[in-house]
Parts: sequence; structure tokens; C-alpha cells
Amino acid sequence: MKKNVVVIGGGVAGALLAKLLQNDAHVTLIDPRDAHNVDVTYSDQSYQCASPLDDTPAAASSGMFHNAIDPSLVDAYDKIKSSKAILIVGGGPTGVELAGEIATQFPDKKITLVNRGSRLLSFIGPKASQKSLEWLISKKVEVLLNQTVNLKSSSKDVYETSEGETIVADAYFTCTGKPLSSSWLNDTILKPCLNTDETLAVDTCLRVVGYKNVFAIGDITNVPELKQGYLAMEHATLTAKNIKLLFRGEDEEKLGAYKASKPLAFVSLGKKDGVAQINGFTIHGCLVGVIKSKDLFVGKTRKSFGLQS
Repeated sequence: MKKNVVVIGGGVAGALLAKLLQNDAHVTLIDPRDAHNVDVTYSDQSYQCASPLDDTPAAASSGMFHNAIDPSLVDAYDKIKSSKAILIVGGGPTGVELAGEIATQFPDKKITLVNRGSRLLSFIGPKASQKSLEWLISKKVEVLLNQTVNLKSSSKDVYETSEGETIVADAYFTCTGKPLSSSWLNDTILKPCLNTDETLAVDTCLRVVGYKNVFAIGDITNVPELKQGYLAMEHATLTAKNIKLLFRGEDEEKLGAYKASKPLAFVSLGKKDGVAQINGFTIHGCLVGVIKSKDLFVGKTRKSFGLQS
């Protein structure tokens, strides 16, 4: 008789885990959304890989995926196209890539990027940050570092930074990331396992500390590494293997252990350039652009779900 597995959260990690276990267990995938989306937005086109989320065992089967255009992405593109000046808040990978795409596709638009920190892409080395900064400046993007901007205090599309600089923009995009949505766990038995930063404490096998049959994967874990999609997929792959071992009644000593990964990043700069950091080494130029900008790794993600790229 097949065991029952409940997966809470249909993001990259949860959807892949459901896919990997669908032939070995009765899988129930729970998520407030009706689809698992992998959004990819270029300046002139948008793609979305989506699968309905429901409580069927094959929650991530290939028949559930389709290409579609999210209306919100179309609205964002229309806003970019109709604007003369654009403000981007946040100098992480999303903000840098968005600025690069707009600057490449619409070179006549005024683009201002405001970043709270002292350098762009602070999660990787300073050399990669500097290369990205130089590239954006070469595309006439104005980059303001060590500053914040109050988007609620605008008057007729005029914004003021924390240093008193004035920015005129008829459109803005906030690219500062999203907080963890784990506060609901305070009302569950897992409350004692929540850290002050709302991550869950896990052991080396990605099991929630104190539990033998409850796993945590993806951004919610307290694993000391960057929160990146490909790492969440590695969490899912290892967890699927460990759950199958438990199903077979194997000793816990045989469970696989997860080792935190070093920072790895590919950041596209327009359609033909990019910057990457691999094992501490910085690479930049068209090679990175070819690797990342081709499809922003959507093809690789689809392949992981057993789909045609």
C-alpha cells in the first residue's frame, strides 16, 4: 500500500518534490494559488510555465504544464513601453537584470536604479558587482548607491531619495525581494522550530529538528546559503530520495545529508552580456549572456519536471 505525503507549498521545491514522489506515494500538494508559475520576462516578450495545483497524486505531471502569458506581465511590459522615465528600486539580480533588459530594448528611456547598499549584487563578490555597475553605466543607466527612496511620497511622478536627490519617473518597479511567508507556522506544532528570521531549523537531512517525518525545503530552511531556485530543486531531489528510503524501512544512517553550497550566480545584462560568479571566480561577457539570457534557465527547469524545453 502506498504511503501518503502532504506537500505544503507549490513553489519550485514543492512542485518538484511532488513530481519526484508521484509514483511512490499518494501525494497531496497544497498551495493557495491555482498554478505553479515560472515567470520569465524580457523587455519584448514574456513566458510563463504553469501547472494547475490540486490534490491529485500526480500534482506536477507533464500534462498539467502549458505556456501562457500572465496578464500582469503584459501590463508590466505595457507600462515600460509607454514610459519615458523608469525608476527601479533594488540592486539585486532582479533589479540589475530588469535595468539591463530595458536599457537594451529601449535605449532612449531614462532609467534610474536606486540601491540601499554600497554595491550592486551584494550577495556575490565585489568584482562581479563592479562589472555590472560599469555595464549599466555604459548603457546610460543612472545608479544611486547607499540610498533609499520613499515611493509613497511622490508628487506628480517626482520621488526623493534619502540623500535628498530628486528622481522624475512615470513608472517604477520594486525589486527588493519578498519576505518569507512562514508566519502561519506560529499557529502549528512547528512553532518551536521557527527561528527569529522565520526560517525553520532543519538537520543535515533537511528534516525539521525534532521530527523524523517532517521535512523543510527551499527558502524556508535555515541552511546557511543563498536562497536560489536551483538550490531549492536540490533540496527537493535529496528529500525525495530520503523519503523513498524511509518508505522502504531503511536505517536512518542511510539518509543523504545536504551540504550548503557556495554562492553561484548568473546575472544577465541585456540579451548578449552577463556576469557570473562560480566558486569565487568572476566571469563576464557574451559567454555568460549566451548561457543565461538564452531562456533564463526556463528550459532547464522544464526538463527537471520531465517536460519538453
